[in-house]
Amino acid sequence: AWPLWRGLPVSTRHAMLAVHHRPEARVRRQWLGVLPFAAALVALAVFNGAGAARSSTRDVTIDARCTGGENTSVTLRPWNLRIQQGDDVRWVLNANANSDDIAITPKRDAWPFVGVPPYKGGKGKPAKSGGMRQNARGRYSYNVTLICSNGAKADTVQIDPDIIVD
Repeated sequence: AWPLWRGLPVSTRHAMLAVHHRPEARVRRQWLGVLPFAAALVALAVFNGAGAARSSTRDVTIDARCTGGENTSVTLRPWNLRIQQGDDVRWVLNANANSDDIAITPKRDAWPFVGVPPYKGGKGKPAKSGGMRQNARGRYSYNVTLICSNGAKADTVQIDPDIIVD
């Protein structure tokens, strides 16, 4: 091929190259090589659930301090827990709390989770909500019940924070 080009004007050589190599055909070949790879990615996304909403587990921390009698201090963070559709909740009792157990119960029949309350937990063993119901958006009030004791008189405590599902 090279000897044929000798002596031809540069413009003619470029014209011959353009016809011989046709860049648009090269582009088509490149896309054909990419198509199977793209199809495999789409299949993986469909079968692995990629693109679906990811759920997360959110913690509510609880601490109870008793100084004797009915002089009890309880903290719960966050008080109003804002979560997304599909999230789970764990109620974690502080390891240094003056209580060994907690119980979580809804204040009304409406409840965003499929697990049947009460959810019970203790130190080192959080109470867990389980899966969320479909379309559970709204505000849900619930009770946390615990018995605070430091060796003296025990104090039964009930507090009522909220869960907000967006």
